[in-house]
Amino acid sequence: MAATATSYNPNKFNIGPGTLWVVDVPADGAFITLTNGTPDSTAHPTARHLGHTTEGSTFTANAGQPTKIFVDEVDYAVRTVSGGEGTAQITATLTQGADFDLLALLTPGQGTKFTATGKEGVKGGSAANTYVSVALIFPTIADPTKFEVIQLYKCQNTAGITKNIQKKDISKMPVTFEGIAITSRTASDSTWINWVQV
Repeated sequence: MAATATSYNPNKFNIGPGTLWVVDVPADGAFITLTNGTPDSTAHPTARHLGHTTEGSTFTANAGQPTKIFVDEVDYAVRTVSGGEGTAQITATLTQGADFDLLALLTPGQGTKFTATGKEGVKGGSAANTYVSVALIFPTIADPTKFEVIQLYKCQNTAGITKNIQKKDISKMPVTFEGIAITSRTASDSTWINWVQV
């Protein structure tokens, strides 16, 4: 007889700081290209950093509540089937509220960036319903020259924007990027991916 090995490994911890990016969607089976922990500017010329956060970013994914199957002869569920209401999201609190390109990005279907002589800003009203792909990139503990990536392939900020203007603190904008499935991709790779350089 032999003991089963434990899997304690502090090199498998996740710790920041992480950076949030809008970046293009890689092809099925491909990955975004990184250079020094950022999207490579040649491979991803339209990548955009979303700026500072107050306390980092949080990724959550949930397959949804399964439907339980009961039969008369047994007191407990005998089977479950997928609930079909999965969610994937990245949340953060952004701080650069005077970045009008960012504000337009955070208000899909509503905000449009404008420039005029001596002015720039965002107008609110009916606008195209747009989606972005957001990636959270952060270094590994085992090797800070290697990076882990969490990417929502298609998402929208569903939290809108908030600007709290006061003299005691900077304005903070909570955001929630909700993942949307891309049905033309492989079903098991249609919404999000989490990978690490090795």
